[in-house]
Amino acid sequence: MPTAACKNAKPKATPYKKSDGGGLYLLVKPRGAKLWQLAYRHDGRQKTYSIGGYPIVPLADARTERDKAKALIVKGIDPVLARQTARTEREGRKTFAEAADGWRDLINKKPRADKTRDRDERMIRYLTDAFGKKPCDEVEACHLIDLLNNFEDARSYETRMRLQSAALNIGGYAQGKQWIKHNPFLGVAYGKAFTQ
Repeated sequence: MPTAACKNAKPKATPYKKSDGGGLYLLVKPRGAKLWQLAYRHDGRQKTYSIGGYPIVPLADARTERDKAKALIVKGIDPVLARQTARTEREGRKTFAEAADGWRDLINKKPRADKTRDRDERMIRYLTDAFGKKPCDEVEACHLIDLLNNFEDARSYETRMRLQSAALNIGGYAQGKQWIKHNPFLGVAYGKAFTQ
């Protein structure tokens, strides 16, 4: 897409995209805002990486940022999570995903059955997909309950209960590391709200 196409893109009644290739596109909104975004897949899911607004972020810079993000994706790293983690580290805070990684490393220090390890990995993935990029001190019980509701509605009661346990353990790990003052999942009466 030539630079002139970015400049000359006019708003329409509904948002529309002008593709630049490689997943990069300019999203033109009805009120005239123009936003660079990258469409990509990570862990089998379609996702969007927001780069910034045009003309503050010119075409050349958007392409550079696209290439950096795609280099992360090739390595199996979600660029959205990487950016959030970098921001949180700059602020001296840890993400829930980092707490989950720490708990995983801790429990894997001792030999465990493959089935148990795979089950825990699955629980960690569910949790981090739902709210892993949030700083630990911003995660609340309501975030977990939103996730648990999905499994309750699907009648996956055993998975829902395992998620409760994994979240409680990860919260405990973060509290033990002094990343948070209180485990947000401790003391919640899940049994009163969900099938036992």
